[in-house]
Amino acid sequence: MAYGLSYLNGDLPPWFYRLWLSLQIVPLFKSDDKSDVRPLGVRNRLLRLFHKEAMKQVKPEIREYLEPQQLGQSQSGPAKLVFSISGMLELHPDFICIKTDLKNCYSEQNKRSLVDVLRNMEDLSHMTTFAATVLSPESSLESQGKVMGTASEGLVQGDPASGAFQAIGLQPSLVTGWFSAEIKARLGLDLQWTKSQIYCKEGDLPENATPGLSLAGEQVGDSLLRGMMVYGVPIGTPQYRNVVSGDRQALSGFGLLSDSASVKDLATLCSTLYILYVNLWPKSWTITFGIYLRQQLASTFPG
Repeated sequence: MAYGLSYLNGDLPPWFYRLWLSLQIVPLFKSDDKSDVRPLGVRNRLLRLFHKEAMKQVKPEIREYLEPQQLGQSQSGPAKLVFSISGMLELHPDFICIKTDLKNCYSEQNKRSLVDVLRNMEDLSHMTTFAATVLSPESSLESQGKVMGTASEGLVQGDPASGAFQAIGLQPSLVTGWFSAEIKARLGLDLQWTKSQIYCKEGDLPENATPGLSLAGEQVGDSLLRGMMVYGVPIGTPQYRNVVSGDRQALSGFGLLSDSASVKDLATLCSTLYILYVNLWPKSWTITFGIYLRQQLASTFPG
């Protein structure tokens, strides 16, 4: 216990942090076809346990700071995000939804920007020393006992603290406005427009749209079925959901359902409703889900 507290409070010698915070490089395939490899840095198990326990103590304060702009640290966050976006698009068909991608967000995010945000947060300022201690050393990239290089910026994928640290660093940009120039200047990050998409139920991209930005959807023959994936869940037109999810049969206009698919859809909706109930969602979330549920039931059981 004393050793763990000394580590978290930054009381150990500086050389120790640089040594213990080194990363062992492990290759990870990016896709099922195994055509490309992502280098994954893995840290010591005991170190990850210390970080996990430290972040667990401040989870409520982190959630309060990040909501409602970010839901990644929230209870049932993915479900809230999926149903709120889907419900809002159903309620307002003329709305658009933009899904953006930040290039190498984990490995290139400026560390100092995170420490500055923590220092200015009343409820989380006590985490500044911990964050500065674990982020200040250059991360040594090690493989088979040899140092292959160092990383002076960025966070570590797989570290229990990295997800919250990344979100905290991004939060000021999300509150003030999602501007590529501000993100570049403060965080050192670039928007990757070729991986960004815009969903709109009708119409095309405006003529002055950023180069690389595309309409979200699935091309089937000459038709673009409009929709996008959010946390692995298809959101958009019924035709898009039918094709992408594979839960329904896309036959002659994508309007027919098999009996087995209908039962599966209903079971999924009921189980989701139960999850929302036991987690005691706020009234606003429940209304949003109700809009989505009504639309889903109407499309699954017409008439």
